Amino acid sequence: KEIARVYTAMAQYLQKKTQPSAATTTTSTTATPPFSVAHSLPVALIAGGETTVSLTSKSGKGGRNQELALAAALQLESLGLRNVILASAGTDGGDGPTDAAGGLV
Repeated sequence: KEIARVYTAMAQYLQKKTQPSAATTTTSTTATPPFSVAHSLPVALIAGGETTVSLTSKSGKGGRNQELALAAALQLESLGLRNVILASAGTDGGDGPTDAAGGLV
């Protein structure tokens, strides 16, 4: 769940930094935003690894990838972020005791 907060914070930062702003730097006759990512370009964050899941007696079905996707969906909604896609998938085709291989937000 914690990594979902990290990923959504990165998405929030990039959405804010890639928007056109009043703060620009001028060189000769062209103005460019003070950030290196042009506001018209899409951004992809790609990460790998395995997260851990903390189970309780009330835990339902699902695995680490589904937990990450759900936590990210809740965090994205609470931050009001739009136009963000998160895919979390198990490369072995499974995620926990279900037939799903992960989650897509």
